Amino acid sequence: MTAHFILYVADQERSTAFYAAVLARAPRLHVPGMTEFDLADGAVLGLMPETGVRRLPGAAPSFADHRITTHRAVAACGPASTLTK
Repeated sequence: MTAHFILYVADQERSTAFYAAVLARAPRLHVPGMTEFDLADGAVLGLMPETGVRRLPGAAPSFADHRITTHRAVAACGPASTLTK
């Protein structure tokens, strides 16, 4: 079973560049509305624009009050090599 993690991002292009640098790899998929990176043990990290999640059934109307700066959270985890092993 493959674990999928989806992060809802304000700027897909900027987030893609950030995670490509942190993970030291290109995305396996990069199309408007979704970017995916392969992670260790077959896991997948997905980046979806916030505008896309608003169209999903049952989605919250806005992330504006609940945004988490995932870039800082990931950077605080340590070097990229510890994220991909």
